[in-house]
Amino acid sequence: MEEKEIMTVKQVAEYLQMDEHTVYKLARSGQIPSLKIAGQWLHLVSVLLYQ
Repeated sequence: MEEKEIMTVKQVAEYLQMDEHTVYKLARSGQIPSLKIAGQWLHLVSVLLYQ
């Protein structure tokens, strides 16, 4: 995967090897750090990797 600072739900799901719906659920519950901007969930790579 190409190095990026921000990942989409699809990219996070691929990286963590889980279903996209699970990533949405974890993001909504605050179990994984994320930002919702203009209706799209975004995840900071540095936070996901070092949490």
